[in-house]
Amino acid sequence: MVRVVPWLDRAVRVIALVILVQDAASGGWLDQSEHAVGAVALERAATAPLYGIVASVATLLPAGEPAFRLGVLNAALAALVLVGVLRAARALLPKDPIAGLAPVVLLAIAQPMREAAAFAGPHMLAAAGLVWAIAFALTHARAPSPRLALAAFACGAITIGAAPWLGAALVVALVVRFWRTVPRPQLVLAAACLGVLAIAWWIGAVGMLPVRASSLSRVVAATSHAAPLVGIGLLGAAFALATGLASARTLVVAIAIAAIHAIAIDPDPTPVLALLAIAGAVIPAAVVRVIPERRHLVAAVAGLPLVVVALLATPLAAIDDPAGTPARLATDLLDDLPPGPGLMVATRTTTWTAIHHAQVIAGARPDLQLTSPAVTDGALVGAMRGGLIAGADVPSIGRLDPRLAQPRGRGFQLLLDHPTETAPVPQPASYATPRGAEQAALLAIDRGRYEAIAGRLDLAARATGLAPGRFSASDLAILATAVPTPERPALFQFIPALEPKAAGPWLLALFGDDLAWVAGLPQAVSEYPVERRLHALWREVWGGTRKPDDPAIAALGPLATAATKRMLDTIETTRR
Repeated sequence: MVRVVPWLDRAVRVIALVILVQDAASGGWLDQSEHAVGAVALERAATAPLYGIVASVATLLPAGEPAFRLGVLNAALAALVLVGVLRAARALLPKDPIAGLAPVVLLAIAQPMREAAAFAGPHMLAAAGLVWAIAFALTHARAPSPRLALAAFACGAITIGAAPWLGAALVVALVVRFWRTVPRPQLVLAAACLGVLAIAWWIGAVGMLPVRASSLSRVVAATSHAAPLVGIGLLGAAFALATGLASARTLVVAIAIAAIHAIAIDPDPTPVLALLAIAGAVIPAAVVRVIPERRHLVAAVAGLPLVVVALLATPLAAIDDPAGTPARLATDLLDDLPPGPGLMVATRTTTWTAIHHAQVIAGARPDLQLTSPAVTDGALVGAMRGGLIAGADVPSIGRLDPRLAQPRGRGFQLLLDHPTETAPVPQPASYATPRGAEQAALLAIDRGRYEAIAGRLDLAARATGLAPGRFSASDLAILATAVPTPERPALFQFIPALEPKAAGPWLLALFGDDLAWVAGLPQAVSEYPVERRLHALWREVWGGTRKPDDPAIAALGPLATAATKRMLDTIETTRR
């Protein structure tokens, strides 16, 4: 069996790398996009400075877009994590080196792990450092060696460079673990080296250390697609503690540290899932104790039901790679704007990162300076008076009149006077991935509201994709002449988000409810989502069949009650 173990390590590393590289994403949203931008610009974020250094080196690969190159980097790190889990499980259970194979497969097929391995981001580097630190610590517990302790500290340093608070807690735990088994001078030397590395990594880093940005509910949601691995890992950890397995406390402490970090700082579950995979090796090993004959074959067979259960509970899903979708979004917002110099205001984080990526990596529209929504309407007016153009992903910023905007592609050019031409109304965009669909819906709503404010309700229906479809030709003829009245005011802008969900078809349908209400067109009452139900209740309030304090409105929650009062007060104030 001694000969099989190195062969098994190499097989896991090669097979995992081949499979994971095929899933490497060629695009990304938000942080994934920003990591690619930072790597190309040779910038290091203070949240993960070591990852910034490694990512900058990875961009030198002579193939693919920068995002793909970082995806390949994370695939290689993921393969390293899987081998580290196998090594740690072997150190925990030296008599059953095959027992760790099933948990490795469970970790490899877990959706959070596959996504972290496919997209740019520091989580896989943090998981690699954490897993190998535990592997060295468990090996040191079986056969004490100063070199193993120093290797564990080196891996802790890697974790610090990718997830500072997680790495710091890990290093403290390692100091406590090695306090009696490692000579003090070597511990002091390890601490000094960590300090030097930290100084080197953080010099010139951009931003600040990670702050609290997570919660238990976010962690539970993030691990929902890896529930079998979580359950098996927790059961294995509990069994190891109950049976007094050597070094079980070291592993449990590491799991607790990773879980607290996920709940308090970063909800990405990759590090804690990797540690739970190590603990999951205890379950096949426990079966071996019951059937000791041919223990290695029994350990391998005992792990098969765990893999089958995981596949049945969470079937494999394809990695949702946006590919060129963020670039399409940026192009749709930038390309139709007049030549600069000028400003481009991005009011949504997704829009901002897509444009930032396109400008830094692809050199898109260097004549436009990307500006955050913090820019004031006064600053925009001053810039336009100075001869600069001003673009935005919405028709109005602050107190600027949306009727002064001119549609340009999927975005808008802000003007000081009314536009002299009417822009054609496109159908809603079709962007890949759920986040892309959300952005398409938001852009369609922005254009629909722009047309509705201008009194072109028929064009608003076309802009939101409701015609042809929900509204027929005769309905469009009625919408073309309809305008909001005191008896039928527009209500869409007062509807709050009553449930946490992404923008999508339901939002476009809600906008269609408002168009139909203003035009007096018949429509059915929708019970879901609740925002459409609230709109239906408001229509009844304006129709005189329901009171503003009706229990049906209160049943939708305090947000619905407060929005009802705000809507009535605002419309009454406007009338005066």
